[in-house]
Amino acid sequence: MCLNISVSSLLPSSFNQELTFTSQAPFAVWDHLHNKSCEEASILMAYAWARGLALNPAFSDVELKKIADWEIAKFGFFESTMAEQTAQVAREFYGLKVDLLENPIVKQIKKELVSGNLVVMGMVGRWLGNPHFKAPGPIYHMLVIKGYDENGFFTNDPGTLYGKNYYYSYATIMKAAHDWTGVDEEIYTFSAAALIISK
Repeated sequence: MCLNISVSSLLPSSFNQELTFTSQAPFAVWDHLHNKSCEEASILMAYAWARGLALNPAFSDVELKKIADWEIAKFGFFESTMAEQTAQVAREFYGLKVDLLENPIVKQIKKELVSGNLVVMGMVGRWLGNPHFKAPGPIYHMLVIKGYDENGFFTNDPGTLYGKNYYYSYATIMKAAHDWTGVDEEIYTFSAAALIISK
């Protein structure tokens, strides 16, 4: 007998992974480096998860600077790396397993999470509506999606010291999800891309 069961019907109604957290400004020093380190912090959290490490502010701050230095040597800059560049950092700097998923939908993200992966995505930061961001919020931002329930995603959002397990609705994440092109105005209409990181 052949059962026609959709993948989505097999997914649990809620799922959340434990993920160590760092802010992109571990000591709350919001200088240029730390204001622009959301991608680096997201990759650092994924690295710690993949290697079974616990992050602390001192270690995280050193690592963020190391990643930025590597990016400057590789790309000529560290600020605002697009999805493909961020994936390159994850692979080459930390040796992580990374796939890119273009224009993911909610069910695809949930499926990746239940499969034991993390999802790292670029966002229009100003559309996230996070009250902990300095107004009006960053144009481009990146965070880690780690779980979900019936109404939204659990994230580790490095843009605030209060970002561990930070909750956003599905509508908020899917509206804000856009990859970076290097031009501020283009992010509002450019397609989304997710980094799927596995152990």
